[in-house]
Amino acid sequence: MSPLTITDSARTAIQSAIAAAGIAAPVVSLMQAHDVPSVDGVERLVGPHPTEAALRHAGLYEHRDSLQKVRWRLQAKVFPRDQVPADCQMAVQGILLSFSQEWQSQMQGWMLDLSPTGLVLKDQDGDVVFPVDSGQLTYYGE
Repeated sequence: MSPLTITDSARTAIQSAIAAAGIAAPVVSLMQAHDVPSVDGVERLVGPHPTEAALRHAGLYEHRDSLQKVRWRLQAKVFPRDQVPADCQMAVQGILLSFSQEWQSQMQGWMLDLSPTGLVLKDQDGDVVFPVDSGQLTYYGE
């Protein structure tokens, strides 16, 4: 028995992603995403081989007036089975998912559900594991 349960609504969303991918032997990986565009051109401001601190400072300074709040969401990304290590593949209710062995061992009683903003992975207590800041808004770059 799988340690993870998928709700009907999440299953439907995942199956739609699988169908859209058109991959014969699919494996689904859950990935966090957001719609905030990357800061473009920061590298021109700080020169070659900048430190992360310099990039952060230049990026935040240059774009301070246009910072947007970010809402992370969890998406189903589909990959060919042969691109995912066999020990990272986990069959759940007829869907092959990709999780490391470490994650698989922690997922007893977890649930993959669908919210109005996308997929949500919850632990055995119903607390949201992914997306990390589910429902909370944070500033890009913080």
